[in-house]
Amino acid sequence: MKRVSAAIAAAVVATAGLIPVTAIADPGYGSLSVVTLRDCNGAGPLDDCPGGPQRLQTVMDGGAGTTTSHAELVAAAGSPQAGSSGSASVEFGDLDLPVLHGSSYAVGDARVNGSPKGYQSYVFGGPDGTPFGLSGAFEVEDSSLSPANGLAVGGAIYLIYLAIYDADYFPHLTDAESVFELGMSSCGDASGLLAVGVASGTTPGGAFSSSVSTSSCSGGPLTLSHGQEFVTLANVALFTNRGGSIDFSHTFTTTLNADLGEETTALLRGNLVSSMDAVPEPATWGLMLLGFGGIGVCLRRGRQATRKAA
Repeated sequence: MKRVSAAIAAAVVATAGLIPVTAIADPGYGSLSVVTLRDCNGAGPLDDCPGGPQRLQTVMDGGAGTTTSHAELVAAAGSPQAGSSGSASVEFGDLDLPVLHGSSYAVGDARVNGSPKGYQSYVFGGPDGTPFGLSGAFEVEDSSLSPANGLAVGGAIYLIYLAIYDADYFPHLTDAESVFELGMSSCGDASGLLAVGVASGTTPGGAFSSSVSTSSCSGGPLTLSHGQEFVTLANVALFTNRGGSIDFSHTFTTTLNADLGEETTALLRGNLVSSMDAVPEPATWGLMLLGFGGIGVCLRRGRQATRKAA
């Protein structure tokens, strides 16, 4: 009987780390990768190209509840936009924060937009009043030298966006279209928006980097309360016009704000539970079932051994 008890204990230990914690309610997490192609709607070589009213092509992948997404677009051969292309992809990295990649190349009569977006919700289990903020590092591998007017021939514009929402106010997202419609809001434009960081500009040519950090919408520092649920959102948009190009395959990475300091960062790392952590992946459920199955086998063998001894 002691051997059976030891086997049961071993099986419990093997599965203990796989027991799910309480699942975080909607919105959870999601990713969306979108690339669009428009024409210049008859704009002349000296005119701005804001893009035609209708998209010529749209490629979209991902949606609510997806951990990765990837989209690629290539303009049709023989079209006035031939040679144009774009890409966007999303994954989740450290602390399950979004990591974004993309590119945008506009050739001929084309305007291209590559736009990856990812969001993740968390519950904070640490003490009230803990400071919180996000930073993002934008690393561009190559780019064209854009004119100051990014809508002119050869224009290339990047827009980086980070936001932190109160989960109670975050829009209900159910599919790719609902994630696509989630815009870039400023403080005061959306209820429940706790902090925002924005960086944008035209490309300087070649490789370059940029960064962004969130600032609290309250005017003071953003702090978390024990049990608070919030959502982080990262989005990058790349707009290129008639000869412009941007390639940030070397990523936009979201991290905790380094200005929080080592002690606060360690506290956050130990007390943030993401929606991905809260619900086991299918493979994890399989391991749990195997573990519980092993416990059942041990119990049956124990009962059989007891009956034989009797």
